Amino acid sequence: MYLSTLNDLKYYVDDLSIGSDERLMIYVGDGCEKEVQDMMNFLNSKNILFFGGIYSKLLVGDRSLSKGYIVNKVKPVYCSIVLPNLMRFNKELDKNENYIALVIADGLSSRFKELIDTVYDKLGNKVKYLGGGAGFYNLNHKPCIFDNDGIYVDSLYLCIINSENKIVVEHGWNILKGPFNVTEANENILSELDGENAFEKYSEILEDETGLAIYKEDFFTYAKEYPFGIMNGANSY
Repeated sequence: MYLSTLNDLKYYVDDLSIGSDERLMIYVGDGCEKEVQDMMNFLNSKNILFFGGIYSKLLVGDRSLSKGYIVNKVKPVYCSIVLPNLMRFNKELDKNENYIALVIADGLSSRFKELIDTVYDKLGNKVKYLGGGAGFYNLNHKPCIFDNDGIYVDSLYLCIINSENKIVVEHGWNILKGPFNVTEANENILSELDGENAFEKYSEILEDETGLAIYKEDFFTYAKEYPFGIMNGANSY
């Protein structure tokens, strides 16, 4: 359910029946960042369990919106905040059941890979994964994952639900150029591509393909429109 304002969310929640074993999963457009604490206070005052993330855009039908809230009710088998290399999980998942792991991760964290690896090391292919990186359109790294207890940075929220749904979502990006080999990197910082300076290679490709001339000072202005992807097979990334 998409709700355009915080007041709409409050009215919606007031009329919603929520069981003791259910939680609200909430995606917030980063244009409503300043209202998140008010939303959390409201939900806590109602003793409603919730979790979610702040995203640069919300996809609502064929629209891409920077403001508003998407609210869904879920019935978790397991849910928890996950930190890099720290995840308590001792639940046995029934091999005859189908599970989806809903993942809301700090997409701008330098420890993003550690967060994803921490979850996968525990769950492997026992579940299907749905979710991605939360964060802000201006690429400022700030707390963007929340639950009843607070709002977090460098963390991931994991919610496992029992579901037979098939996942057919794609990211929507098109390949501009590549692939290239990463020949030097430090965590999520690329230094070299195919043995060449990564920034110079990136700016050269962008100018050749789009006509844009970029400099180090305005890199982040364009980087969010032309991100890097990692190849996964011949035609997917």
